[in-house]
Amino acid sequence: IAGSAVIMLPPTNQTRSEGEKVQFTCEAKAQPGNVTVRWTRENTPVKEIPALETRVIIRRDGALVINPVSADDSGQYQCEVTNGIGEPQSAFAYLSVEYPAKVTFTPTIQYLPFRLAGVVQCYIKANPPLQYVTWTKDKRLLEPYQTKDIVIMNNGSLLFTRVNQNHQGRYTCTPYNAQGTQGSSGQMEVLVRKPPVFTAEPEPLYQRKLGETVEMHCDAQEAEGTQKPNIQWQRQDGQPLQRNRVRITGGNITIESLRRSDFGYYQCVVSNEVATIVQSTQLVIEGTQPHAPYNITGNATEFSVTLQWLPGYSGGPDYKQDYTIWYKEPGVGDWSTIPVTPPGSTQVTINRLSPGTTYDFQVVGKNSLGDGMLSKIVTIRTLGAKPGMPRNLTVTEISNGFVISWQAPLERANLVQYYVIKYRTDGAWKDLNKGTIRAEETSYLVKNLVGGRTYHFRVLAHSVKSYESSEEVKFPVPARVKHKAITAGVVGGILFFIVAIILSVCAVKICNKRKRRKQEKAYNMVACRITDARNGGQPPGISQVPLKKYGQSGIPSVNRFLRSIVKRFTRPSTPEGSNWEADFYLGRTKRLGRISRAPDGRFVVVDSAANSISSSSDDGGFLSRPYFRNRASWRRPLVGYPSELSLRSSASGDSLAWTPLQIIPTIYTPRVTPFQASSPASSILWSPISTIWTPAYFSDLSSVRQPSSAERTLRSV
Repeated sequence: IAGSAVIMLPPTNQTRSEGEKVQFTCEAKAQPGNVTVRWTRENTPVKEIPALETRVIIRRDGALVINPVSADDSGQYQCEVTNGIGEPQSAFAYLSVEYPAKVTFTPTIQYLPFRLAGVVQCYIKANPPLQYVTWTKDKRLLEPYQTKDIVIMNNGSLLFTRVNQNHQGRYTCTPYNAQGTQGSSGQMEVLVRKPPVFTAEPEPLYQRKLGETVEMHCDAQEAEGTQKPNIQWQRQDGQPLQRNRVRITGGNITIESLRRSDFGYYQCVVSNEVATIVQSTQLVIEGTQPHAPYNITGNATEFSVTLQWLPGYSGGPDYKQDYTIWYKEPGVGDWSTIPVTPPGSTQVTINRLSPGTTYDFQVVGKNSLGDGMLSKIVTIRTLGAKPGMPRNLTVTEISNGFVISWQAPLERANLVQYYVIKYRTDGAWKDLNKGTIRAEETSYLVKNLVGGRTYHFRVLAHSVKSYESSEEVKFPVPARVKHKAITAGVVGGILFFIVAIILSVCAVKICNKRKRRKQEKAYNMVACRITDARNGGQPPGISQVPLKKYGQSGIPSVNRFLRSIVKRFTRPSTPEGSNWEADFYLGRTKRLGRISRAPDGRFVVVDSAANSISSSSDDGGFLSRPYFRNRASWRRPLVGYPSELSLRSSASGDSLAWTPLQIIPTIYTPRVTPFQASSPASSILWSPISTIWTPAYFSDLSSVRQPSSAERTLRSV
């Protein structure tokens, strides 16, 4: 059975880069199988296109091969198959050739009009589309976005909004797209010249009667160094001039036998290589029928349409214009007319229309001379059947906002497709809900009402082509809502201020505490160095111990032992009869006297009376207050060693090993205020005592191993 050719595998759209190979398939079957394939581009056979004939091949299976493709090969290609039976069958495919952006033409000289707007053209071709263009001026990069009065247009050209002499120079442009660029343009010499000026301008308005003649004048003068301008006349609406009634002599135009169609705006166009300038004028033909109304708009309801328009020329100041509306349904031959009342009105409502129906409308003006020209046809569709009115609209305040609720219409509720909530405060109505509210929903939560304002609400029930509005409800929003955010901000600010104060106080206390610790550490370092120097240094491996806090006692067993030694070596009372006992309780607070250095190099605490005697040997120490007095004290060990008692005299520095205590004569001392010292007093202070123990003191007495500490030798109040 014979049959026509059928395309089994049609070609598909393809995109290739310039220089690549492209192949379009076009497989067909037919009975008989003598299929002929014909390829065309834009209805021209590819073999007949000079730019393609050397690069195109049509294979035996019907495929089209172009190798290599060039930028100009882009377009629509058609494959047509036939075997001589029936009608040929065809298929289409589009080829898009991508290539870097390139400049196609470079004018050597371009002009800019002085003090006017001007353009420096960059002629570009690009696929994919142009992305951006870079410009140079006098071999320097030009940045139009940062330069006043220069803008880059969408086609890459430079727009100068107001030309000055600084814009003159040598320019180059370089276009770029996603494929890159094929290079820059050549140098373009941009010259700034004065544009031509009008020496004779047409009048703004020419009024003539029907059948009369009008002559409009126009002339211009070129600037120095520029060509004489060309002067032309044209209609502003683009309609051609009636050459059989129009004469142009120089810059003047004459129109004879004026008609109503000659009414309109005319332009005198003056141009040369620098700029093109235009001057417009209006020609009014009096004594004619009205011109057609324009800018017709309409609003439709279910059964009516309201039209508005702008009037055309009435035919002259002596003529009044009335209007008539022409309307009909599309496809119906006869037009219906309705006069506009009151006369001269530019708005009318046409009632008794069918719902959901499309109508064509035209407006025509009429004066005493007859009907004018009809306006353009405007098509408007009336709304379809609308649902009933939503009921019982209420606004209720809740904890997290306001709820707007209503009830569905009683009539035609089945037509409701969705609801829209409208609101206003002072101005026009606005939509409250962002999306549509479904027909089964009858409430809406809103949170962003401003306190202190009065809102007006209404709900619109929409059908497919129409809607019905509820009654308007007024709701004043309480002013306290306005202050919620302000109150929250104030409370947050107060809390932040309180936290800041607390943190500041803590920071001050921490800084003071650190400062006090640094001062104590400095004092400990000075005191320990004095004590270690006196004791001949500190044994290795034993670290210094910081001062104990006020009221902290030493080792109780050592204190009790020292008390018993003092009681055995001293009398219960002084010669004056007052009791005195050396106080070795290290936890008791003592005032410090002045520390002086004895002849043997040791430091002693002296009172003001003895200070004058020993001042010659005092080479350092702490000054005591005037009321401090000396007090004998046993020196407590500064470093920890095995428990040992050593008795030293002023004449010998040898220590005696620990032996059972022997009876020692009682030592009488002057009546002085008790004090503690870490080194023996001078021999002058102890001269009344005539024993081998004068001055007597204990050293290195400890029952446990203890580190050196200035706190145990110098106690402060």
